[in-house]
Amino acid sequence: MTESLQTTLVLGGTGRTGSLPARRLAERGRNARTAARHGADVLFDWDNPATHADALCGVDSLYLVTPVMRVAYADQVAIFLDLAEAAGVRHVTYLSTYGADHARSTTGPGTRPPARRPSRSVKSPRSSPP
Repeated sequence: MTESLQTTLVLGGTGRTGSLPARRLAERGRNARTAARHGADVLFDWDNPATHADALCGVDSLYLVTPVMRVAYADQVAIFLDLAEAAGVRHVTYLSTYGADHARSTTGPGTRPPARRPSRSVKSPRSSPP
């Protein structure tokens, strides 16, 4: 593999989780290409497969952040990974979330976000008077 192909595509590269590895890769002298819907090096949108091939062009590794706020995304990610392999990606680092497959959907018809728990006041122990 030539040095010119040493590029990592960082999905979600402008967000909380993707911006840190993109910065660290650049600090280590590795080409990091950020991919997101807005403000990244390359346009990438999970809901627009037409953006996937261009994002993968010339990369050999991938930092994979799956679609957020979704429970069922395995098929979408599998299709993308097949495309990545065909494009020459040979290494994938996957950011996962423990228990995501059991998460309750908070979007869509008939759903609502979980109720917020009321905060409780915690009384500090009083000092006894001198």
